[in-house]
Amino acid sequence: GSVTNVGAYAFDYCYSLANVVISGSVITIGSGACENTALTSVILGSALTHFEIDAFSSCYYLTNITVDPLNLVYSSLSGVVFDKAQTTVIEYPPGKSGDYIIPNGVTRIGNGAFAVCLNLTSVTIPAGVTSIGDAAFQQCQNLISVVIPEGVTNIGPHAFRWCYSLAGMVIPSSVTDIG
Repeated sequence: GSVTNVGAYAFDYCYSLANVVISGSVITIGSGACENTALTSVILGSALTHFEIDAFSSCYYLTNITVDPLNLVYSSLSGVVFDKAQTTVIEYPPGKSGDYIIPNGVTRIGNGAFAVCLNLTSVTIPAGVTSIGDAAFQQCQNLISVVIPEGVTNIGPHAFRWCYSLAGMVIPSSVTDIG
C-alpha cells in the first residue's frame, strides 16, 4: 500500500538529507519530522491535509517549501506555505533569512507560522491581518522589527516568546486580546 503518514521524528538525525518529496498519498506529517537534517527543500503532495505546527520548526537549512497545486488544503508562494485561499500564513521555512513582507490578502498568521526562524530579521504585516496565532514568532532570535497594523484584534500566547533581539513594538489600540 501507499504511505499515508510521515511519523514524528521520521527523518531525525538524517544529517545528509537535503531534499524530500512527500508523495501524493501522504495525508499527515508528525512533529519534528525533519529535525537534525540538511534539508533545504520540501515538496508537499496533493493529499496532505495536516502537518503538526512543529513538523519543520527545527529544519534550520530549509529555505523552500513547495505545495502541489492540486492540494485542496495548502498552497505555497515563494517557498512559504499558506492555506489554499492564501489568507493564512501556515509555515515559513526556518532557513530563510532576512526580511519578509507578508502578502496583501492575508488575514491571519497561523500558530507557530514563523517559530524558530532564527535568521528572520524583520516582518511586515499588511493591513487586513486580524489575528496573530499562538507562538507565531516564538524563538525568532534575530527578529528586530515587527510592525503590527491597526486592525489586529488578537495576539496569541507566546507569540513573541524568546525574540531576544526585538527591542520593542507598538501594540495598536485595535488589539483586544493578548494571550
